[in-house]
Amino acid sequence: MTIEKEKDRQSKRQSYQDEETLNSFVHFFHSFEGTTNYAYNQALVALAKVEKTADTPKKLMEYLMEDIIFTALYTTIYEELFLTLKKHPDLALRLLDKFVDGQSERDQLINVHTQNHMNFIYNNAECSGCSSCEGHSDLTPLVIHWHKSNLEYFVKLYLEVQTIHSGLERILYDLIPNHPDYIERINDTIITQFRQYIAQIVTNKLHEI
Repeated sequence: MTIEKEKDRQSKRQSYQDEETLNSFVHFFHSFEGTTNYAYNQALVALAKVEKTADTPKKLMEYLMEDIIFTALYTTIYEELFLTLKKHPDLALRLLDKFVDGQSERDQLINVHTQNHMNFIYNNAECSGCSSCEGHSDLTPLVIHWHKSNLEYFVKLYLEVQTIHSGLERILYDLIPNHPDYIERINDTIITQFRQYIAQIVTNKLHEI
């Protein structure tokens, strides 16, 4: 067998395994549908709570944007944790326990970055220098829609971010501990496709309204 054919065979095998793993994640995601543990339902509940605390549409946008940034940062940490577990499968459960123990400190750090990003948006995308400057470039869509007062955009994005976060969290804490074989199968492609799938689910749900 030539080197090219072997590479092609390995590539097809990897693609098949990725598709199989993604389908398993999707099936697990939908296994909670119709219950309060369904990630999209949890996002709707969270949205309702935020809406009750806001006195004006502008205030609602502010609260949504802050939660979007915080949750997106947390989701990024989850994604990095998935890849860390893959590098150390023999220590996966121990690393998960350690991750849970560090929640308070992690929340404080994310709060700092969230506030820095909010200040960046409030200051018309200008920053004199902070510990979060590296991530400011990702905020361009938020800046644009904030100045357009596009509440619909923030509601949709909030539901997407919350549903993705809950979906990944359930896989991390509920699926992987019972099926550790998934640890070695996770990669960037699967995580990205799973996020895209959930985002499309949210879009479809909103079109049903």
